[in-house]
Amino acid sequence: EPLLQERNFGDLRGSAYDALGFDPLAVAAAPPGGESVAEFEDRIDRAFDLALAALASLQGALVLVTHGLVIRSLLARRVALAPGLALPERIGNTALSVVEPGAPPRALRIDCTAHLDAARADDPRALSGA
Repeated sequence: EPLLQERNFGDLRGSAYDALGFDPLAVAAAPPGGESVAEFEDRIDRAFDLALAALASLQGALVLVTHGLVIRSLLARRVALAPGLALPERIGNTALSVVEPGAPPRALRIDCTAHLDAARADDPRALSGA
């Protein structure tokens, strides 16, 4: 689903962070050829609304597979967190988050890597969460 794609950083794609001289994630404006935070959030909100509508028509779970910035933004803005949960600074690759339907939807698990072997799950240099 194109609406669930990562934020479009346009001309910055493929550039090393340390070569940019700034944090592109901290800039709300659209980079050349890319999308602003507001455009990104509008797009993923539309995707989330479509997913919630699809879920309402199902008799089981709905699985969405997407990117860390998408997940983090939706968890921060559209999903309540169950008691004891806190939003991590970043969502690791291959991590699972579980959200139950409701008004608002509620996260029961965030950034879980229990399905990974311990060596990968605990490596602070890995892109697999913690």
